[in-house]
Amino acid sequence: MITFDIFKKKKGIYWTNTLIVYSIAIPCLLVEFIKYIILDFEQKKNIFDDILFYIALGSLGYGLVMGVSGFVRHQPLKGKLEGSLILEDDKITIDHEAYRLDEIKKIKILNYDYYSKFNFPTRGSFEASLSRGVDNKFEIILNSGEIVSCAFCQFNRYDIVDAKKQLINYHLKGKIEFLHLIEILGISGFNQIKLFKKEIKWFQEDR
Repeated sequence: MITFDIFKKKKGIYWTNTLIVYSIAIPCLLVEFIKYIILDFEQKKNIFDDILFYIALGSLGYGLVMGVSGFVRHQPLKGKLEGSLILEDDKITIDHEAYRLDEIKKIKILNYDYYSKFNFPTRGSFEASLSRGVDNKFEIILNSGEIVSCAFCQFNRYDIVDAKKQLINYHLKGKIEFLHLIEILGISGFNQIKLFKKEIKWFQEDR
């Protein structure tokens, strides 16, 4: 039995550094743009203009500091770790709901994320670059057509390799395709794949 923590994303708007910076800077600059470009106000700047300017400048400065420091900071969790994903030979449990293997038609797993993985920031972003390892997805398609999925946490790149025995069993039961299985386990190269096929054969003979 192998267990992973389930990640439940927070619903609604999450106030990221990027959203905060642009929510402050853009309105301030927009007011000045409308006032002096569109309405063609020519009077001297007053204290209100100075306040808007320094607020916008301060927010952009904050964003720059957050962007640079983001290379060594972890991203906010944006939710909570709650519940468990449990992989067993004959069943899979997702957040206290158990599904027998014979109820499942297909299993899909995306396990590219792990704790402290570096993600290159997108242009204009002021977010942290180190992952929390929660952007992994486990999905089962039931015989009824219903899809059940969850996000789960990995601390290391291939924590899911701990569940190799269960995953091989799922493959032999026709729930995971071979190409997807080697993708999940990070197996590549002709020799590695050849050895893994032998491992599957030995596993099958021992059952």
